Amino acid sequence: MSYPLSASCAIADQGPVTTYEQAAGINPYDLAEWYSDIGNRPASPHRSIPEHLEELARAAALAEHLADIHGHRLHAALITGATVADIAGALGITAQRITAEWLNWVAGQRDLHDGTDGRFGISSGDYTQVSAVLAEDSAARRSRQQS
Repeated sequence: MSYPLSASCAIADQGPVTTYEQAAGINPYDLAEWYSDIGNRPASPHRSIPEHLEELARAAALAEHLADIHGHRLHAALITGATVADIAGALGITAQRITAEWLNWVAGQRDLHDGTDGRFGISSGDYTQVSAVLAEDSAARRSRQQS
């Protein structure tokens, strides 16, 4: 998904953001900035219905974005040398889920790479490097389970 450069530009002509659908189209970093700037909004008892709905809609869209694992983030961490155990600890998920999330993401990246003559997507070298890290981790976990 592509996002507008600024949340304020995206909604200036539309009025308050009062639905999840509207908020989901805003750049997540703009959502986080807006949400963290609570001091510039009226205190809860002094808010209007649209202001309450805006906070709910933006919070829901931000939460959805933050809950998404994002294969590109896994890929970047693995390419730079983070271990599967490091990532599992950071995310609070299993190594199996890390592998599944990356495989789901990388399939599209490889299709993109092949369909654009290598201009976009991930290279074969990066794919091979991360695949090897995940395979080594899986083999080590199987070996520990058998011992």
